Amino acid sequence: PMGRLVTRAEVAEMVCLLCAPLFDMMTGQTLVMDGGRTLPRMAGA
Repeated sequence: PMGRLVTRAEVAEMVCLLCAPLFDMMTGQTLVMDGGRTLPRMAGA
């Protein structure tokens, strides 16, 4: 994990990327931008 939350600028970059023609066929996805905060913790880590 990155140890920090996502910034507004990083969210804006993702929005711009998703608006590109390359992503025209992408539908119904959930993108989690939390720097790995919600990843399951491994035992002993």
